[in-house]
Amino acid sequence: MLHAHSLAAAADAAAVGVSPPGGASGCGARSSFRIRVDVAGLRTLQRCAGIALCLLAWIAMLAGFAHLWVAAVHNHRGELGLGIDATIQGARTCVLSLLLAAVGVPLWVVAEGHLRRQRRAALAEGAAALDG
Repeated sequence: MLHAHSLAAAADAAAVGVSPPGGASGCGARSSFRIRVDVAGLRTLQRCAGIALCLLAWIAMLAGFAHLWVAAVHNHRGELGLGIDATIQGARTCVLSLLLAAVGVPLWVVAEGHLRRQRRAALAEGAAALDG
């Protein structure tokens, strides 16, 4: 069972940077084995994934509209069973396209913003190097 004085001693030791008795100092806080990840490459990949999802959303929306048009033709001819099936398929495809766009657009916009900030920072560093 921990007592209040042992908790206070542990907090004081942590503030000073000394390991409390029986404890580990640092305990994984620092690592020399960390790998620097190419963030710009990942942002470009994120942007491309967002664009691809938006293109798929656009194609799915067109397919949904085509199903709804086929449903209207079937309903006009009096083929109600086929018209209902085409309407349901068109509605499902349109909802799918909205879901794809709901995922793709934020991916694209967020990645584009990060890449734009990185480009501005690189240009500012280049201008500072030329001035300095």
